[in-house]
Amino acid sequence: MARRTIEERRAEITEFVAESLPGADSIARTSMLLELIDEYLGRWRQFYSIPEWSLRSVLHSDLHVVLSAGVDVADPVVESLVGAELLKEKWRHFAALVRAVNEHSDPSIDREMAARLSEARAEFSREQNGPG
Repeated sequence: MARRTIEERRAEITEFVAESLPGADSIARTSMLLELIDEYLGRWRQFYSIPEWSLRSVLHSDLHVVLSAGVDVADPVVESLVGAELLKEKWRHFAALVRAVNEHSDPSIDREMAARLSEARAEFSREQNGPG
């Protein structure tokens, strides 16, 4: 079976979210997408931690395609949130890292991506739950 393209992965993720949350607003979709992307990044990092897998190997795997597709699908959803400027800023930093990672990236790129996603998720949670 041929590896799916990023376009096919985007369509799959979009369809999955739509079927899972029919008629949901941007907040519910953002929540689900952040959770999915966290899961995708976790898998990405697990493979990257295997000594036999180089960063190049991970970047050329379906894991990276799915992570990148998830980021692409989430972009307009996160950007559509009203009044969530700090979240959008944190999301953009994470998304930029995912898009910029390449074979020459610092070996700690996985930790940097995880930290940036964690910051975005924490900000989303703060915005949903109000001030502590």
